[in-house]
Amino acid sequence: FFAGEVLDIDGDTGGYNLQAAWSTGALAGTSMVAATHTRRAFTPLR
Repeated sequence: FFAGEVLDIDGDTGGYNLQAAWSTGALAGTSMVAATHTRRAFTPLR
C-alpha cells in the first residue's frame, strides 16, 4: 500500500499537496483493514 508523498503527485499550485496525502493515507488505511478482514488467518503447519 502506498500513500502520501510516496506517490509523487504534483498539484496544479505546485509544492506539497496535503489533501492528496491525507486522502490517499485514509484510502490506504481503509484498504489495509479490508484486506485483513478478507484473508484467512495464518495457521502454521504442524
